[in-house]
Amino acid sequence: MKKSFLPVVVFFLLVSCGETSSDNEDNSITDVQSDSVDFTEEVEVAEPMIYERIDGPANVRETPDGEILFSVEDHVLVECSERVDSGWYFIGLILDVDKSEVKNETIKKGQKIYVDGKLVLTAARDIPAMLMSYNEDEPTWAIWLEGYTFKNNIKPESIPERELEKILNANDQLSKSRFDAYFTNFQFRNENFNIEGYENTDQYMIYGSFIDDPSPIDRLRLVFQEDELLAIVHERPLAVEGKKSYPIMRGLEVTVMKNWSTEEAERFVMAMEQCYVGID
Repeated sequence: MKKSFLPVVVFFLLVSCGETSSDNEDNSITDVQSDSVDFTEEVEVAEPMIYERIDGPANVRETPDGEILFSVEDHVLVECSERVDSGWYFIGLILDVDKSEVKNETIKKGQKIYVDGKLVLTAARDIPAMLMSYNEDEPTWAIWLEGYTFKNNIKPESIPERELEKILNANDQLSKSRFDAYFTNFQFRNENFNIEGYENTDQYMIYGSFIDDPSPIDRLRLVFQEDELLAIVHERPLAVEGKKSYPIMRGLEVTVMKNWSTEEAERFVMAMEQCYVGID
């Protein structure tokens, strides 16, 4: 289940941007309201959210509330750490560039970076940019940029855990079909572990962020059996009313959704933990 770095690079070049603005102040200064998709109803998702997206334009700083490095346009896809430092997220971006745009691995003050003809970010000062190639046959170049942005600058509807909580806390009947739009929006993969003692399960997962772990494992894994949601493995906090979470290895937790006895729930958790043994 280990994921290499190169496919991640290719994947995160899919950057989508909205209209640009000259206002590059942090969204923390004003109260920004975002409309979220209600995944408790059957909806058609026009564009996958995938992971966290910027509610912008938004500033990215060297340290929490520190010097501004660059501003990022609205709806840009970012790698976002689960850590929140006094209301600030540590984020990173991988952007496809022409090698000539990055001289001496530096983005110059005032320089604008475009992806597919759309403005993605504007440098507020000279900033280091790690230049990398991810295609050996026909070299294609990308840069990695990172910094801190205030929590209000991340669209809440782009956080997979928050949208999952809405479904879990609003529905008693959690059949697999209730999650179809959600799975599409966050591009879940249908990849199954062989869970000893629990045959014929159907599992949907997304990987964690390599900004937290260079070899990420599951961020979320939903385990179904005969169309019933048995449990959720999660890397980040998940608030589900009336359900108990059990810690396992590598910072993961298992929230048991099926109404098992304590003994049966613990047996499932132990079987689930064994699936991660040996994964690096």
